[in-house]
Amino acid sequence: MQKGYLSAQVRHLVDTKKDSSSKITNIYDEWRTLADAVPNLLTNAGKDLLHNYGYIDVTASAVTAVGFNFIGLTEATITPAVTDTTLSSEIASGGLSRAAATTATHTPAANTSVIAKTFTASASFTSVLASAIFTASSSGTMGHIANFSTGSGTLISGDQLAVTWTITLS
Repeated sequence: MQKGYLSAQVRHLVDTKKDSSSKITNIYDEWRTLADAVPNLLTNAGKDLLHNYGYIDVTASAVTAVGFNFIGLTEATITPAVTDTTLSSEIASGGLSRAAATTATHTPAANTSVIAKTFTASASFTSVLASAIFTASSSGTMGHIANFSTGSGTLISGDQLAVTWTITLS
């Protein structure tokens, strides 16, 4: 779920004062709260913009950052938290290192983006347990993290692991 809040304050100009050097100073009344952490409504156009800039646009031509479309994997047992910034013990070799999604789609007004890639192992792995998506092939910002419902089991060279992230803003 994507949530946002609105806060606003107002103050009114009540007078102006000119000092000896002819500099004008505005005089205001006290700040008055209009809204304090009021939940906002994310419009469909806003959702589409977030989907496209956050997950689909893979070049920096339209935005200053690349979307969350690099998929990372780990064999570590993790407890995902909103404060996580890295994927613990992220796999960095053997065909399962972080890579750009081969599918990155969003249909306007559909409210869902799909980020996917099929990895082919070129080494052995005990069991891949979790994944995260990032804005870069190394480092970058981690946007989402999750455990698989069950581990992959042993993977050997030539085995494939298809990872699909479906992101919904509501």
